[in-house]
Parts: sequence; structure tokens; C-alpha cells
Amino acid sequence: MQSSHHVVFADPLKPVKLDDFRNVLIRQEETIIFALIERAQFPRNPEVYVTMKESKSAAFGGLKGKYTTFDGSLLDFMLLETEKLHALTRRYTSPDENAFFPHLLPEPILPIIDYPRVLNPNRININNQIMSVYQEKILPGLTTLASDDTAYGSTATADIAVLQALSKRIHFGKFIAEAKFQAETERYTKLILANDANGIMEALTNLAVEQKVLERVKLKASTYGQDPNAPASSDDKEMKVNPQLISDLYRDFVMPLTKEVQVQYLLQRVAHPSIVVAGVEGSFCWMATQAHFGGETLDKDQLLQAESISKVFYDVNANRTAYGVVPIEDSRLGMIKETQAQLMRSSLKVSAEIVLARSFTFAAKNKQLGKNSDVTKVFCPTDTDARLLAQAEQCWPSAQVVSVVNVSEAASRAFNEASTVAVTTAGAAESHGLEQVDTNHAPASEVVTSDTKSFIRFVIVSKGYPAATGKDKSCLSMKIKHEVGSLLNALDVWKKHGINLTCLESIYRQEQGGYDFFVEIVGHFDDDNVRQAIEELQSVCTVKHLGSFPIAKHPIQI
Repeated sequence: MQSSHHVVFADPLKPVKLDDFRNVLIRQEETIIFALIERAQFPRNPEVYVTMKESKSAAFGGLKGKYTTFDGSLLDFMLLETEKLHALTRRYTSPDENAFFPHLLPEPILPIIDYPRVLNPNRININNQIMSVYQEKILPGLTTLASDDTAYGSTATADIAVLQALSKRIHFGKFIAEAKFQAETERYTKLILANDANGIMEALTNLAVEQKVLERVKLKASTYGQDPNAPASSDDKEMKVNPQLISDLYRDFVMPLTKEVQVQYLLQRVAHPSIVVAGVEGSFCWMATQAHFGGETLDKDQLLQAESISKVFYDVNANRTAYGVVPIEDSRLGMIKETQAQLMRSSLKVSAEIVLARSFTFAAKNKQLGKNSDVTKVFCPTDTDARLLAQAEQCWPSAQVVSVVNVSEAASRAFNEASTVAVTTAGAAESHGLEQVDTNHAPASEVVTSDTKSFIRFVIVSKGYPAATGKDKSCLSMKIKHEVGSLLNALDVWKKHGINLTCLESIYRQEQGGYDFFVEIVGHFDDDNVRQAIEELQSVCTVKHLGSFPIAKHPIQI
């Protein structure tokens, strides 16, 4: 029986076929089932998933020794340390492996393997969604809500086995997508070039095959979950885990998440613009796009530059691209009104969010152009913070500070004008051929001003939105009746159903006068309490769904 090891070392010159993967998928099913059975023997132990700064955490007060600065949950800590160990033996260099903490892993101590190129290069990784689905959707059905402090470590260890098995199976969908693409290249190429994400999803879906998988998974769970010591005559055999629950898990989470990965992969499979960005190359929006969609493996041909937020919405609506990336919130300026207004007018949906820590650097054609050197000008974008401006003036007191529109213009002018420095982003510096300047006789990579409290939040707009993960937000608009108490009546409905509003802003309705309200809530549009609240709201206002998406776990540091 073939393993995934055989698949990743397949001859890239030979066509990839679905039959090559059948045995691999069967093995992965069994790994998931056994891992779930193992996890089911322990109670929920919610303390394992609470960050260490909270009193209910399994490790409240922090860890000892060299780990005192870690502030995640006990599961986060154990998973990260496990991945660090596995990374040393090059686990995450394999194309069928995806880490939960890829940005924190060490380089392998073993020689790097030159894997055959079976897949198109990509960095698609939805492990944040998998983690949320596991904690919020899977565990409540799999375990009893109780605590046993003697089993915290065993609980987290079992969790890691489930998470790694789910991640491997879901991301293995890229190999399945590649096989389907090679089997029907003309069909998929047409859909890809049309940026038809819904059409690709339909082409990937085979309900008859999915039903067979569900039946097979249920049968395996029934077989593996039986107690062999139970009396053979027993009509109601005790199961270690409910077989229907595992089948439902596959139907509701594994299959949809796998197809989400496949659609993302296929949209990058053929060189064409699939993502439109509200910003120039090297801008914060551009870097957020690269961070979300694949980093350095994302071909620039995939990205289309738009001069405005409205142009992004136009391009996605017109199928010029499948996705658009626009800013929605700046921690210093507040919500971006144009994005809110475009969402309220459009049929597009928010399908993801990206939170980027605002980070600048000094850059020049020559990185030796450091402190107190003969710098004549420092080009600063209009949104440069005062702290960085003060640092520039301290380093080059005789230089003229020139205000420019954005980081790209700053980098461009520093490249074209001798003895000048740009306050720009690392991405813009790289794209314009600049080097980061050493202002303190320190490594140039350290000369960056970054503050996680200062961030820009971006959203991805598309023609659909992902399934619920259990840790989601939704955007909606409310058209309130122009009468006393109407807004209060609407807010009472949200309160009644226990739904937290993270944003409520009025948007002037130009066509008819009056105001609509842009609302952001904690919860997914398909959650029962959200559905019930929206149904009840129809009596006091008109509600429009603008999208639902997983909550970004933390700001991305660039």
C-alpha cells in the first residue's frame, strides 16, 4: 500500500492520477479516526486552550525557565515545541506537510531534500481555521465538558495527534486538485482563467464519491471504536466514539476545508491575475496579500494592482480576479469608510481578514549610508509615525525631510536620487532594489520600527464566504427605520441572542438620505444564534449579510 512518502517522490514527468492517492487517503482516514478515539478518552479540559495570562489557564502565571515569555495556551506551547523538534528533521520541507507555526520554526539539521515538483509551488496554509474548527466545533461533540488536571499533558498530546492528522488530510487536497487538473486540463484552465471560484468548486464536487467516503469512515469508526471485550450477544455495543459523529465531522469540516484548499490551489495553478490589491507593490496592502496567499512563492503575475478600493470591487465583480484585498481598519485612523460603503453597495462578501503590524524601515541604495553620513534627503510617506520621523532627524540632522504619497514613491525616489534615504517597508525596499540601512551599527534587519499596537486590518472580498470555524466574525448592514428608538430596538435583538458587536458605524445613504449602519459581530452568519437574531431583526430593520470569516489569530509581523 502506497504512502504519502511515495506520492511526494513521484516522477514529475508522469501524469498525476487520482488512483495514485486512493491508498494514501485511506491511511489518512484511519489516522484521523484512531487519533479521535484516543482523544475521546479524556475530558474536554478547557484549561488547556486558555492563554497563560488568564486565570483559568492550565499554566496560569506562565512557564518556568527559558519559557517565561511564552503567552499562548498550553496546547499552543506543546504544539510549537513539537513542531520545532520535527522541523529539525526537515518534516516541514516536505510538500505534504504544513506547520501551525511556520514562522517560528528552526532550520533543519539534516540535509535538505530536493523533492520532485509534483505540485505547483504554493504556501497555502489554513491551519488557523483547522485549529478553530477543532476547538470550537469538534471537541464539544467528542468530549464531555469536565476537567482533570492530572491529564492536561495527555490531553494536549492527543490534541496534537488529531490536529496534525487533520492538517495533513486537508492540505493533501492540493495533490487531489493537481490530479483533477491534469485529468481535465482544458476544463479547469477555462474556469481558472475566468476566476470562477464557484465553478471550480462545482467541478471538484462529486456527491456520489463523497457519500461513499462518509459511509466508509462511519464503518471504520464503528469497527475500530468497538470494545473487543464486550459480550458478542450485546445488541447495543458500547463505542469509544460515536461513528456518526466522525462521519459528520468529515462531511461538515474535512471535506469543505479540503475543497477550500483545492480552490485556492487551482486559482494559482495557471499564471494569470487572480488577486487584485488596493495598493502599489511593496505597500502594506501588497505585503498583507503576499502573507495571506503564499509569501515568496506567490507569482507577481497573480497580482493585479488597483488604484482605488472601488476598482478592487469592480475587478472582482467583473471576474477579472477571484479575490480582492482592501483595507478596512487602521488603528490610528479608525474604520475605512470607502470599504464599508463599497461592501454595503456590492454583492461581494468578506471571506477573510488579515491584520498586519505597521512596520517601517530605513532603506537606501547603499546600506552603508548610515548614521551621520552625508544624507541630503529623507523621503517619508505621509502616514509615517512621529517616532520614526524623530529617529530620522536624529540620524541625519542636516537632511531635508521630504513628504511623499506612499512607501513605493519613497523607495523609488531613494533609488533614483543619490545620497538619499527612504522611510519605507521591507517589501517596497526589496522591489525597488534598496538595502536596509544600518543606523546603529547593528544588523540592518534590526533597523525596523514595528508596533503590534499599531496595525492595519485588511479584508479579502470574493463571491463567497467560508464555512463556520467557531471563531468567526461577520459583517452586515442594517437599514434602520427613521424613527425614535429604532436603533435601540435593533441593538436589543443582538443583546437578546448574546451576540457581541465589535463595530457599529453609520454610513450616509446618498440616494435616499438618512443613514444605514455597518455592523461587525462576533459569530458566523450560519450560526444558529446569528440566524435567529437576523430573522427577528427583519421586523425592525433590513439586514444584509456582507460576509463571514475566521478571526485573525494575531497581527502578522513583516
